[in-house]
Amino acid sequence: LHEKSTFKNGERDGPHESYHENGQLREKSTYKNGERVGPFETYHKNGQLWEKGTFKKGVPDGPHEIGPYERYHENGQLAEKTTYKDGLPDGPYERYHNNGQLRIKSTYKNGEADGPYEMYHENGQLAEKANFKDDKVDGPFETHHENGQLWEKGTYKGDKREGAYEWYYDDAQLRQKANFKDDKL
Repeated sequence: LHEKSTFKNGERDGPHESYHENGQLREKSTYKNGERVGPFETYHKNGQLWEKGTFKKGVPDGPHEIGPYERYHENGQLAEKTTYKDGLPDGPYERYHNNGQLRIKSTYKNGEADGPYEMYHENGQLAEKANFKDDKVDGPFETHHENGQLWEKGTYKGDKREGAYEWYYDDAQLRQKANFKDDKL
């Protein structure tokens, strides 16, 4: 058995299930007039939950009263969590390493990165810190070595380096300084 569906007028309409070759459940969802609607869940071949969320008119949609979209690693750890509005990421976004450590934390507005952005190394140390405006890096920018020490520090304006910039070795010693104007030295 590969899938079970209900059809109406030649289109999926009602509960739907599909299965992996090994017989494990792959997807559980609902269709109306051929489009996915409402809550859905998909699973890895080993039976672990892969993703869950909500569809509205065939596109991901996650109003807060229904819940965010979530995706999981094959080992069962949460991999990604966000909210969709009209098929586009909208609101807080989080992504995780296989070991469960936070990897990325940011915010989306109408499908574009907007607001604080942080990326972390697998060991939990901060890797990158920036701010986005209209899907472009804008404002203070930092990257860090795996040991937590500052690697580079500067400012972006509209996705371009602007002003004083500094780079450091992983022992916190200054490596280089430069000044940028419109992303040019």
